[in-house]
Amino acid sequence: RPEFARGILGLLGGTEINSSTLTEWLPAWENFFNIASEASRVDIRIHNARQAYYKSAIVEMLEGETPLNALYPLLLTWTLSAQSLPENQIIAWESACQLLKIGGEHFESRLKGLDHYLDTIEEMLEKMVISQGFEMAEIV
Repeated sequence: RPEFARGILGLLGGTEINSSTLTEWLPAWENFFNIASEASRVDIRIHNARQAYYKSAIVEMLEGETPLNALYPLLLTWTLSAQSLPENQIIAWESACQLLKIGGEHFESRLKGLDHYLDTIEEMLEKMVISQGFEMAEIV
């Protein structure tokens, strides 16, 4: 459902940026990925063999009809990369998170937004179940 896609995009801070911002972040993302893929303790999803795959997908999304859809894979892999780097080397990632207004002072409002988002999905699923002739007690 489009409204759910917009909702998750908003929770990630997609309302704070545009596609050119994501394009500007790509070199920093790539640098983080390169360094992190050589680290001894890095998430399995951050491996130099996967970088071209991720970059290709992100670039395709940026060039598509809904370029902000690239935010999730870019932010996820950038965050996973940042986790394996020393604190003094993650300034670009921290700046991106500040611009997106995630974490820090915005954490509580994002958490409330996530709670509301999940409640909305739950309500929609309950309506779908009932519209198909089931009782919620049968499902739960």
